[in-house]
Amino acid sequence: MDPSELKKLRNKQRKAKKKAELEKLSQQQAQAKKEMHNKANSKKNDEELDSPAKDELVPEKLARVEDPLGEALKFLQPLQQLASACIVTHILAFEIYFRKGNHSYSVNLEKQFIDNNCVMVIFQPNRFSCCKASNGQ
Repeated sequence: MDPSELKKLRNKQRKAKKKAELEKLSQQQAQAKKEMHNKANSKKNDEELDSPAKDELVPEKLARVEDPLGEALKFLQPLQQLASACIVTHILAFEIYFRKGNHSYSVNLEKQFIDNNCVMVIFQPNRFSCCKASNGQ
């Protein structure tokens, strides 16, 4: 064989080898994607089996909360962090803690209201005096 023909043959073999490697790599990637997809589908199926049945999601049952003040506190804590400058947030906090029976926190809020000349203290002095009497002040 002529040296130029040998060179062409080697180039063809080299190209064929590279093409085979690329094909093998793309097949491996496709297989990996397929496995990931199958895993994701199996997880979704497992979650669907674990989730409660549709008939258990009755709105009246969900609306009745066993501990409404506890749920209100869960809502209040991030609200206090995000809207701490708003006096309405503190008024709501006072209401929740007062109804829950945590009068020491209510008294602290009351002191803030008095310091800021809050309208609530002016229009509802009886509520605050009850808070002071129950706390022993």
